[in-house]
Amino acid sequence: MSETVLQWTPEQGPRRKLTLKQIEDSWVRIETVWDGQQWRETGYEQIEDPTVHTDLPNTNPTPPTIETLCTRIHHTWQTENPQVLQFNTEQPIVIAATDSKLRYYSQRSTHWQPIDDTTLRRLIRKHGVPAVTSLADTPYSRTQLEQGGPGE
Repeated sequence: MSETVLQWTPEQGPRRKLTLKQIEDSWVRIETVWDGQQWRETGYEQIEDPTVHTDLPNTNPTPPTIETLCTRIHHTWQTENPQVLQFNTEQPIVIAATDSKLRYYSQRSTHWQPIDDTTLRRLIRKHGVPAVTSLADTPYSRTQLEQGGPGE
């Protein structure tokens, strides 16, 4: 099993440690604080595909912004297999750019919904940054994202 540990002493407070640990087929992130006698766990989360970057050239890529991701899906709706943004959730939330406007759809929807920056940022805070994928790789069809939206 693989493990990566980062320890540091903040300007104020006790020494801290962040551990990325592989457990069978998955990874966990464990946050701990030194209480003077032992490491006390303060956070634990299952994570997917962690990466560790060093100061070697080109090893610390900056993730794309949400604006960049949205640009990648614009002007693809009319193609045979349009690109969409998909949040990694139990009930996938998909965002498409149709007519240069963003709209989203999920299993809870009866029709597509327009999405504004505030709602998009709320979804990102809750579910993380969406991935760009093809509509064919989602559980939804073009028809579901085209059927009457609010007020239609």
